[in-house]
Amino acid sequence: GYDADNNLLGDVVGTWTVDGGMGTCSSGYGSSTTLYLTTPGVGTITAADGVHTDTIGTITVEHGQIVCLTLTPGTFTLTADNSLQYIAIAKDADGNLWDVTEKVVWSEDDPIGTMAESIYSAGRTGNWTITGTIQGIAATATVDVQAGAFVNLNISAPATTTTLAPFQLSVSLHDNDGNPYSGTIAVTNTTASIIPDTINLVSGTWT
Repeated sequence: GYDADNNLLGDVVGTWTVDGGMGTCSSGYGSSTTLYLTTPGVGTITAADGVHTDTIGTITVEHGQIVCLTLTPGTFTLTADNSLQYIAIAKDADGNLWDVTEKVVWSEDDPIGTMAESIYSAGRTGNWTITGTIQGIAATATVDVQAGAFVNLNISAPATTTTLAPFQLSVSLHDNDGNPYSGTIAVTNTTASIIPDTINLVSGTWT
C-alpha cells in the first residue's frame, strides 16, 4: 500500500477475488496470492482491504495444450451414395472443450471414398476408419458403409439364337459406386417361359 504522498507503506492484507470465472486464487485473504488459470475467457482480479480497492487490467485466458481429441459421430452407418460431416472436439488438461473441426487434418481409408475437409463421402462397402489429427493428437471414428441404391442392372444374352432353343443369361447388379448386390431377384420374359424365374446373385453376378 501507499500513503497520500505515494510513499510505500509495505504489504497490505486484503481480500482477493477473481471476476470472469477464469480461475481461482490460492488464498482469498492475505498480502499476496497465486492465480490459477483454468477456464478460457476474459476477467480481472481485485484486491480490497476494506477501505481501498484495486483491480488489475483485463486478463485473457486461452485454451491449454490439447491432450485429447474426440470425433463425432464415433460410429455411424450410411449408404455408399451418401455423405457424413464430422465434428472434432479438443480437450485440455483442465477439461475445457472446444471445436477444432476446421483445424483438424482429416483422412479416411475407404478405397474409393473421399474426405473434403470434415465431410466424408462414402464409396466402397465395408467398415472404414475416419481419422482426425491436430498438434500430434489423433482420434478415430468408424463408419459402416452399406451399398447404395442399385441402379446398374446388366443382362447379357447371346446375340442370336434359334426358336425354342435354350440359351444362357448373365446378370449383374451394382450401385453407382460399383458395389455389388448379393441376394435374390425375379426374372421374367414376355412369354413367362424363363427358367429359373428367381436367381441368386453372389457379389453382384449370376450366370
